[in-house]
Amino acid sequence: MKIQLSDRFTYGKLIRFSLPSIAMMIFTSIYSVVDGFFVANYTGTTAFSAVNLIMPFLMIVATVGFMFGTGGTAIVANTFGAGDKERANRYFSLFVYVAFILSVLFATLGFVFIRSIATLLGAKGELLGHCIVYGRIILMTLPFLVLQLLFQSFFVAAEKPHLGLLVTGAAGVTNMVLDAVLVILLPPEYKLAGAAIATAFSQLIGGVIPLIYFSQKNNSILRLGKTSFDGKAIFKACTNGSSEFMSNVSMSIVGMLYNIQLLKFAGENGVAAYGVMMYVSMIFAATFIGYSIGVAPIIAYHDGAKNHNELKGLLKKSLHLLGISGIVMVTAAQLLAVPLAQIFVGYDKELADLTVSGFRIFAIAFPFMGFAIFGSGFFTALNDGLTSALISFLRTLVFEVSAVLILPMIWGIDGIWLSIVVAEVMAVVFTAIFLIVKRKKYHYSAKGASYMNLTLLPVSQEDLANYKKDMQEAFQKGAAAEFSDFDAEILPKEDIDHSLNSKGAIAFKAMVDGEMVGGAIVIIDEETQHNHLDFLYVKYGTQSRGVGQAIWKELEKLHPDTKVWETVTPYFEKRNVHFYVNRCGFHIVEFFNPQHKDPNTPEDMVGGDYFFRFEKQMR
Repeated sequence: MKIQLSDRFTYGKLIRFSLPSIAMMIFTSIYSVVDGFFVANYTGTTAFSAVNLIMPFLMIVATVGFMFGTGGTAIVANTFGAGDKERANRYFSLFVYVAFILSVLFATLGFVFIRSIATLLGAKGELLGHCIVYGRIILMTLPFLVLQLLFQSFFVAAEKPHLGLLVTGAAGVTNMVLDAVLVILLPPEYKLAGAAIATAFSQLIGGVIPLIYFSQKNNSILRLGKTSFDGKAIFKACTNGSSEFMSNVSMSIVGMLYNIQLLKFAGENGVAAYGVMMYVSMIFAATFIGYSIGVAPIIAYHDGAKNHNELKGLLKKSLHLLGISGIVMVTAAQLLAVPLAQIFVGYDKELADLTVSGFRIFAIAFPFMGFAIFGSGFFTALNDGLTSALISFLRTLVFEVSAVLILPMIWGIDGIWLSIVVAEVMAVVFTAIFLIVKRKKYHYSAKGASYMNLTLLPVSQEDLANYKKDMQEAFQKGAAAEFSDFDAEILPKEDIDHSLNSKGAIAFKAMVDGEMVGGAIVIIDEETQHNHLDFLYVKYGTQSRGVGQAIWKELEKLHPDTKVWETVTPYFEKRNVHFYVNRCGFHIVEFFNPQHKDPNTPEDMVGGDYFFRFEKQMR
């Protein structure tokens, strides 16, 4: 069954929805690792060091994709959650166009100034030449890498995370196959260029395929089309995504600083060892990054829908999953340190020993890394770019820079490896502080969701009078909100009684702290399990607190065997249409009108013949 952003997420559903994004990021890391494997084993230490030396700069240019991808996705998903699909697609198109234009500009400047940049990073002689060759080839298709990174986030917002995985897979296979062909078969002097060409072609495929998909009519909720310049939306996307931009830029800057320190303490061997650690740690970090990308649109959607109960559950479940994953990762890293070093640098025992000792220290950071990455992504999804950027800035720039400058003076090269551990621990501390401080603002604490203890109970005979009165008032006020001069009775008692007396009818009252805050009447067909929601109401005065969605979720839990839920609502009830489609996951499947009448609709029904019929497929 298709998982939608509006669903209630259990651990299993959360894992299933985010798994394609995790796999996508892991696969991206794996083909980068394969790229590094061929360069390390077939071009030599100097060429491998050149790739690791220039790569941080190339990633700085590519971060515009992360920025508009994560920051833009938060805005688009939030807008969908608020019920405005047309505006959401305009935002989507705007962010794609602006990101591509900026990436072309940055890549052009990088191509022109690559020699000066490589020299500034400490490259000389043969090392400098390798940096220029590799860098210029990659920069020629880097705008398409920007699109690939951007669409990785938007595939999730489009409720098509598996397509993002397929695109990444196609790009990765292209890279690995071309690596094997070009690096192995080309003469020694062209092997590094062959590796760069393989990566360039993979970037081209990763950007072009989703561009074609979203430009044409598709079965996702997003499509590229006409838009208009909106400076405010662009600024908001940049501030939302500033954490990811800051994180990637800072990591690149820190990577450059690591290389400078390593050249000082261990020469080219140190840079090569660090390169191996980066390639391998990318796979571990990709799990956390992929999970954050996968869960971000869900968080943004439920924030936009004001579903604070689901928001709290998403945070709690995510922290549990990240904690378990971190423990598994650090254990795996300690066990695999030797074989991984042998794969990359087994041809040099001294370099392999340096890599193993460094990686075992470096890997201690993995249990802490996930919490900091998710914390930053969590606030990005809430459209709190400032907090998200602050977490990233402290984690990747302040803490790491301070650690890598100070600790080597105490422990030498081991201090360089230990720097990442210290930085991640400090980042987790500050992430926890921000989560505590911001809990009331975003209502993901227990106090922020007053309906947490909502329960559905059968309606007793003593409840009926107040139950009917509250239901009539809720429907009457809803109609009055649409028509200011409305005075007709929207829901006669006879209609409620007819529903209550129907075969299979069950009436529920929603209770919070001993108070009846709403209710629902459902018709259950035990044989077909094609069930009908006749009425769902929230007591007037308790709206916009998530009570309605809490009632619906309890109904789903109480009837787990349901195959299809069905309901109807008048055409003018915009809030109901928004509620059922955007919050409860229904789909409009039929529109009743004078040319297509519903035989079950009473002649005196307010709204006449104009009704929407909704269905929600459960299994």
